Amino acid sequence: MTSYLYSLLLHATLAAVVAVVARLSSTSSSRQPPPIKFKVIDKPVAKKAPPKVTPPPPVKKPNKPLPPKNIKKTVKKKPKKKIRKVFGVSKKSLTSTRGNAPAVKRGNTIATAVTPKKLRQDDAEELPLPTAEYLVTAMPVVIAEAQLTYPQGMQLEGTVVLSVLIDAQGRVRAARIIEGLARAMDAEALRAIKKYRFSPAKIEDTPVAVRIRYAIKFVLEGN
Repeated sequence: MTSYLYSLLLHATLAAVVAVVARLSSTSSSRQPPPIKFKVIDKPVAKKAPPKVTPPPPVKKPNKPLPPKNIKKTVKKKPKKKIRKVFGVSKKSLTSTRGNAPAVKRGNTIATAVTPKKLRQDDAEELPLPTAEYLVTAMPVVIAEAQLTYPQGMQLEGTVVLSVLIDAQGRVRAARIIEGLARAMDAEALRAIKKYRFSPAKIEDTPVAVRIRYAIKFVLEGN
């Protein structure tokens, strides 16, 4: 009898528990759960730093030359050759071969009173006017040479070319350097050429003045 009651009590208890559970489940199913609010936050992505690029070494620019300073150069001016003023008729003046023509001495000016000065052979107005070379039928030929003296200490060989004015008597009246070697050798060549004698240039049988090129060669003894 006791076991029967115990079993009946157990079944009643279980039935009550089942009823309670069933009621609770129906109640929970009829109610909707409250909405859940959420916010999506993106995780910041760390930016990668760009790789460091080592710049190339700077190119050294060449130093610019400094602008030239205004340096005043002292140029030695060659002294002008003074022209001797000699009273008389110049070559450009009119002349006459008539016997009754007035006689006036040769010179380069008639603007002053009569003076005792006379033209020298190296004066410009005394130098003969050279004849054009193409008119000359016979050119000058050396008759007598002057001995060259080698300048002291000079060990140079070569040729000095001169322009030489030879008058109708075969005398050297003027000379200048066209191609030189050294100052001392050029001076010696000018000294020597003025002592040369030539047969005069001619147009047919008439002696005339002419300007020629003449070369003087310097050669060391033993060569």
